This record gives sequence, C-alpha cells and structure tokens, in this order.
Amino acid sequence: LVCGAAAGAPDPFKVLGIDPDADTNTINRAYSQKKYAARGNDALTSQIENAHSQLMMSALSRRMKGQGVNKSV
Repeated sequence: LVCGAAAGAPDPFKVLGIDPDADTNTINRAYSQKKYAARGNDALTSQIENAHSQLMMSALSRRMKGQGVNKSV
C-alpha cells in the first residue's frame, strides 16, 4: 500500500502502529484505539486523524481503479 504522504510527514502506518499490509478493519480498529488513548492531546489526535485519512483515501483510490478488491466471494 503506497500512500501519497507529503515529504516530511510521519508514516501513517507508524502513527497507527500497524503493518503496511493491514486491512481496513485493522486500520479502523487501530485508529479508534489510538484516538481514545490520545484524548486530550490535540496535536497527537490531529496526527492520528491525518494518518487515518491518508490510508482511507489511498484505499478508496485503489478501489476506484479496480485494484485491491477481492472478487472471490
């Protein structure tokens, strides 16, 4: 999973503490846990939200291009 993060921005996978091959459920679970742990710390909460947004937008872009969708249901 390649993310279009800006130069110098923290790696969204490291921010959320997940592997680059994590699925959407794992990403959302990590996001919820990290956001709960960071309550009261606005800077960290913002960083966590940005990381989550980057990963979700990347996943959406892949799906719109027809990539990353398991069709063997």
